[in-house]
Amino acid sequence: MPTALLHMISVKATDYKRVFHFVLEDADIILKSHNELIKKFLNLADQVLRHRNCPKSIQLIMCAQHWTVQMKDILLKLNQVPTVCIGNYLEAALYGRNKFSMKFLDSNNKESSLQKVLDNKYKFTKSVLICNEDEVEDIQTFFTVEEIEYMS
Repeated sequence: MPTALLHMISVKATDYKRVFHFVLEDADIILKSHNELIKKFLNLADQVLRHRNCPKSIQLIMCAQHWTVQMKDILLKLNQVPTVCIGNYLEAALYGRNKFSMKFLDSNNKESSLQKVLDNKYKFTKSVLICNEDEVEDIQTFFTVEEIEYMS
C-alpha cells in the first residue's frame, strides 16, 4: 500500500477533495517503515481540504495490534479529538499514560496479601496478576469465593 500511495501522490491520481475516509490497516507495522509517507499524505490531504466546500475532514481509521509512538504522534497532530478503541487493557493503560505500581507478594500468604492489595479497588480498576503455574488454580478458587471477576 505505501508504494501505491506514494505513486498516487506523485502523479496526482486522486482528488483529495473527494476523500472522506483513510483506513490504515496494520498501522503499527506500516508506520514503522513508512511513517514519513503517511505524514506526507495526511499533510497533503489537510492542505487540499482547506479549499473544500464541505466542512468535514478526513476520518482516519487505524487498526493495529500494538500501540506505538508513531501512532500516538499522528493522533496528537489531528485537529479534532480522536476516538481511540483499544482491545487490550495494558495497551489502553499505556495509551492513557496510567501510572503502574508493582507489588511482590509473599507466596506463603498469597491470599491475604492479595486481599490487602486488591482491597475493594478491584471493583473499579483492572489489575494484572502474574504468578507461578502451580498457583493459578488456588488463586482462581480464591477469586471465585470472594466473588471477584477475573480472566485467566
